[in-house]
Formats: sequence, C-alpha cells, structure tokens
Amino acid sequence: MSRVSISLKSSEKQNPNSRLERRRSRHVSHCSDETYDPNHTTCTNIHYHAKDSTIDCSRQKERNPGVLCYKGDQNGLREQLSAGANPDCLYLNYPLTIIALQKQPILTIINTLQMLRAFNGNITIRDPQLKRTVLLESASKLMTRELDYIEKYPILLQWLVDTNLFNIHERDFDEGCGILHFVVLTKHDKYIPSLLLKCIELGADPRSEDSKGYNALAYVVKFQPLNILMEVMEKVPSMRDAEVLQRAIAKSSWMSKKRSYLKEWLNECNDFYRFHSI
Repeated sequence: MSRVSISLKSSEKQNPNSRLERRRSRHVSHCSDETYDPNHTTCTNIHYHAKDSTIDCSRQKERNPGVLCYKGDQNGLREQLSAGANPDCLYLNYPLTIIALQKQPILTIINTLQMLRAFNGNITIRDPQLKRTVLLESASKLMTRELDYIEKYPILLQWLVDTNLFNIHERDFDEGCGILHFVVLTKHDKYIPSLLLKCIELGADPRSEDSKGYNALAYVVKFQPLNILMEVMEKVPSMRDAEVLQRAIAKSSWMSKKRSYLKEWLNECNDFYRFHSI
C-alpha cells in the first residue's frame, strides 16, 4: 500500500462523515479470489504450468490454505495443514492470519489462529504490504467490518494479548497509527468509548501519537462529531490527562467548539492539580 498523507488542516465546515470515510478507505485491505502457485506460497494468474502443460487449478485453488481461511473452512484448513501445507504461507501476498480477518466472525478468527499455532505457525507474522501484525490489522477492521465484529472485538483483542506474543503499543509503519487511532475510526461510533477503555485497560497508551503528532483524542476531535467527543471525555478518564488534552487542543481548529470544550476540561484539570498541590 502506497503511503498516503493525512491532511488534518481542513476546517470543521467540511462534512466530517466524508472525511471519516476517506480516512477509513486509506486503511482498507482487500483480498480477492485468484488461483495459486502449487508450492502454496504465492498467487499466480489463472493457470499454473507443470511439465510444459497448462493445467486448470480451480480444484487445487479450493484446497489452498488462503482460500480456506477466507471462507472460514476450519476442517479443510486442518486437513491441508495436516497434509503438510505451510502455516506461514502467503496467499495474494497476504499471510493466513490477515486473510482470516477479512469476513469471518470473531470466534472463527480465534479458532483459525489457534490452529495455525498448533501447526507451529507464526501468528505474529507481519503483512508484507501493510507491515502490520494481526493485532493492529484486526483493529483496522473496526473501520469496515459489520456490527457483530465490533461488538465482539474485545474478545479477540483479549485473546491476542493473552498469548503474550503481541505488543499492544504496535504502530503502523506507514502513518504511525496505533490501536487507539484505529478504534477512534470505528464504523459504529457508539462503541468508541468502550473500545478505548478496553484497549487502555490492556495497556494501550492514550499519549501515543502517529507520525504527524496526533494522539487518539486529536483523532476524535478531527473525525468524530462533538457528541462522541463528549462521550469519550465523560467515559474514558485517561483522556482527561493534561498532556493528552494539551496535545489534542494544539491540533484542533482554532475557533472550533470542540477546542473550546477541551479547554474547559483542561482548565478543570489544572484547577484540580492546583487545589491538591496546596
């Protein structure tokens, strides 16, 4: 995926929903169905060659671990892995861990990851295109997946963290986004406060910034309406940290209502510290 710069200088008079959709679209990865190389490592065109003859590989394609992960065929995947298929293979240049996220429900994703581990697969493998592990890529899917995925995402996140294989502070190699940045761009915004709380509970740092210096609260200011910002401030105590507030205010539009709202919180925060320092 080519690097895409995020412009965060436009005024709030623009349609926030259109900005949000553009922001989401930059992070969407697609997995299409093609045919595969018989060594189970890469994808080729429509046919593969063996002994100078072109053979239709549609049947072999259906047995490819990548296709089986995409379809959520647990039995088929187990059969192929038992037969010697490489659990770390790539399909259309995507690792199986990333393919499993495309459209399957949370419990199927977890079962697939458990199966890959059972066959000595490396589930921390990074997507060679987006340079993310399944932890960060699963968070990016909050921008595009259906409601059921969003509601049950905390189960997947907890499972990933409990493996002790992933770094909750992982950042996107392209734009420096962390898990909290992706959570703020969740497709169904009413889940943003609870998802932020879960991520922070598991160790995510609200002070973490992307490559442009924007923390998660600054993303809320930029990409979400005022009512969501108010919910986040009311329900997520970590966002009331003076440093987090100051950085978000510095990145907000000068005359915006959101900026004024955050400054009120900052004043309360400063008054609190002054009172308790006496």
